Amino acid sequence: MSDHLLSTGLDAIAYTRHMDIEPDQAVEKAINKRDAEFSAMERHRIRHAVRIDIATNQSAKLTD
Repeated sequence: MSDHLLSTGLDAIAYTRHMDIEPDQAVEKAINKRDAEFSAMERHRIRHAVRIDIATNQSAKLTD
């Protein structure tokens, strides 16, 4: 995974955690911030990572 793709994914995760926006919106916001071109598959991978992060955080809150 490229550094550019990874850092965009991390930005998208941060947006969902701190701005309380939907994963798709967070991905688009992160991509626009970097003014980058990503393929449909790369966008899918970023959205998938964001959804996994959300699910993991919700699961952790339930077990606390």
